[in-house]
This record gives sequence, C-alpha cells and structure tokens, in this order.
Amino acid sequence: MKIFDVGILGGGIAGLSTAYYLLKKGLSVLLLEKNLVGKGTTWAAAGMLCSVHEIEFHEVELFRAGLASLPYYDEWESEVGDIGLVKNGTFELAFTMEDVPILERMYRFQKQNDLEVEWLAGGELRELEPLITPQIPFAIFSKTDIQVDNRLLPIKLMEYLISKGCLIIENAVLKKQTLNNNGYELVLQNDEVFRVGKFIHATSYYEGQCAHEQIFPIKGQMIGLQPADECRLRYSIRIKSKQFGNGYIVPTNSRIVLGSTSEEMGLTPYCTAGAMMDILTRACHAVPSLYDLPIQESWVGFRPSTLSRLPIVDEYQGIYYINGLYRHGLLLGPLLGKAMAELVTTGKRIPETESFILRK
Repeated sequence: MKIFDVGILGGGIAGLSTAYYLLKKGLSVLLLEKNLVGKGTTWAAAGMLCSVHEIEFHEVELFRAGLASLPYYDEWESEVGDIGLVKNGTFELAFTMEDVPILERMYRFQKQNDLEVEWLAGGELRELEPLITPQIPFAIFSKTDIQVDNRLLPIKLMEYLISKGCLIIENAVLKKQTLNNNGYELVLQNDEVFRVGKFIHATSYYEGQCAHEQIFPIKGQMIGLQPADECRLRYSIRIKSKQFGNGYIVPTNSRIVLGSTSEEMGLTPYCTAGAMMDILTRACHAVPSLYDLPIQESWVGFRPSTLSRLPIVDEYQGIYYINGLYRHGLLLGPLLGKAMAELVTTGKRIPETESFILRK
C-alpha cells in the first residue's frame, strides 16, 4: 500500500493548483482523476483572466480575490514554462446607444475601485483594434486583464507536478473511501489501495452536497473558429448588449473562441441551434470579418456553481472541499489552491479569501 500525506480527487485547475502548493510545502501528494487531467471544465473554458471586466456591482470581495490571484500566473509561468500568457488587455463593448448607460455605470464603478480602465469612443477603439465594426459607439479598455491557454496550462502543470514527485493517476475511479485513525484508505475500481493522511475533493461538478452547499452545473456552449491572416485580433473582446445578449471573443494562436451561454439546464451535453446562432450573431456583429472563418469546433462545458455563486474552500466532516468556482475557475485557481494548501497544513485562512470563501 502506497502512503501519501494528501490525496486529491479531481484533476482540473482546482486540484492541480492545490497539488502545486502542497508540494511547495514539502508534502507528498496523490492526485486521482476519473477521466483525463484538465479535460473537464478547465478544458472547456476560454482562458480569460478578466478580474476587471468580470466584476459585478455586488462582487467586490470576489473581484479583490481575482486581482490577488493574477500575479501567481507569472510565478507558474516561470516554474512550469510556457502556459500561453497574453497580456494585451480586454475591451468591454456597448453594442448600441441603449447599451451605453450600463457601460457608463460599470466604468464609474470600476474607477471608484481604483481600477486601471480607460473609456474609449468608437474611433479610439478602432485605432487599437481596427477589426471591430464602426457601429460600436463606446468601450471600456482594461490593460490589466490577461488570458492563458486553458488547454496548455493543465498539461504543463501536470508535467511539473510529476517532476516534483506527485503521483497522478488518470482514469482512476474511486470505489471506496474509508476514514480510520491513520487518515483515509482509498480503494480504486481496479482494487488498487492507497492511504492518505488528508483527503481533498476538487471534482468540479458532481451530484450531491459539497461541504455545506449544493453544487449544480451552469451550462456554457462555445464555438472555436479557425484563425486567418485577414482576421488577426490582438485583444479579447467582451460584449454587453440588451439586444444581442452578453458574450466574448478570445483570440489565441490556434483558434478564436466565441462564447458563451449561461444556462441552468442540468447536464445536457449537446450544443443547440439557437445558442450557436446567438453566439455567432453577436460575434459577427462586433467583428464582421469573423463571418467567413471556418468553424473549427463547438463544445459544451459545465461551470460548477453554488447558489450564492461564491466558491468553497472548506473542511466538512473530515474531508476538504474546493469547488463552486463557477465562471471564475481559471482566474481564482491559483489563489484558491494556495488557500486550500494553507487550510490543510495549518488550519488557517489566507487574507484574500477570508471574507467570503470559507464557510462555517
């Protein structure tokens, strides 16, 4: 029987980040993933790390946590290698004049919170990004929002963790977990047995309770377009529109990601005609040259959410939980992984997460 200080169930951004910081503390770590590492919610994301433009009027604490989490990506890149960090900034567009008041309110709110944002009229916007349609009247530009390659990141983290001694087992179905005086005994479906001192659930979405709260899936449908020389966007674009709905356009080296829906429809694992039409309509309205690009792929992801939309980093009845990251998974991943490592080893909270993450 192999023995580890900590066992982690789940190989997405939450599990990988937690393993990273536990190894930094000198603990031995076992990570079990029922499918393939990074191929769940993390794989389905767009890669935006938009702490500024993700902020809502009632989410100041969450926003502060996002800002605190961003610098850890520089640490990760220096440790694990290229993870596709891009630091060009992000636009938030008002599609029509009727969308301008809400954008103005957001801009005032951002400035009140001392954020580095800039109000741009249409002509100023197109000087920076000429591919955006002249019909866009105004935009907010955030220089500090960045993006990461969400499909490369888990691969690089996994390689790094393995090099530092973490045992990662993919396609590992947990058949039984038993608490005893020495911690937890974990039995896999193939009857392989491990003993871990402490056990962390970082499994994104699953049926049932997570600590004190129910976790449920928020479905997101997305489209990937094949880039072309005539349509090389420099910046990520976020869309806020009463008529067209909200969405985003995220350019990467290998694809242009269009998204996303936000649907409480349970685990329905298919794209729908209406959602695809809506995503393409608002994207092509913002950047008309997208119209002729080939569709590379379409996919569905499920964001794990609590009723409060706030994440969980907690211990409950002897098991530690990190879950409910909702639409902030990649942004908050490093900070929450560090918070979980601190909770497991010292029982203490880190200041950036004290006000809203740990539950009683």
